[in-house]
Amino acid sequence: VVAAMLCGYKVASVELGDVYSNGLQARTRYAATRSQYSWADLAVTLAGPLAEARWTRRDVLEVLGDGERYEASDLRRAQREAARLAARRLYTSADHALLIGEQRARAMLDGYWPLVQKTARALYRHGRID
Repeated sequence: VVAAMLCGYKVASVELGDVYSNGLQARTRYAATRSQYSWADLAVTLAGPLAEARWTRRDVLEVLGDGERYEASDLRRAQREAARLAARRLYTSADHALLIGEQRARAMLDGYWPLVQKTARALYRHGRID
């Protein structure tokens, strides 16, 4: 949610999905806006697993691997978005797009970590934020 807002998305609401021992799953609804940044969708997709990895002190590849068998997983979404960006020739390859998306997501998390924690706590406490 924080990464999406930093990328210029208007967040309509976020709702708590499932709570796991390693983190929580949330469903975010956006108003009809798109970011001006080519890497934004990818960075927003990666921000959740990166935040979970940071919070639980796990490797991000392990976190991404948790849901890898599901087509709607963060890993699958990130791979599709990276391939789309590479196909549009915005990046030299899907791997290059993933690298840029990860760097941007990490920078946002580093700069706004207290807000990420506060947002996660509020979501966990209330179940929904509008």
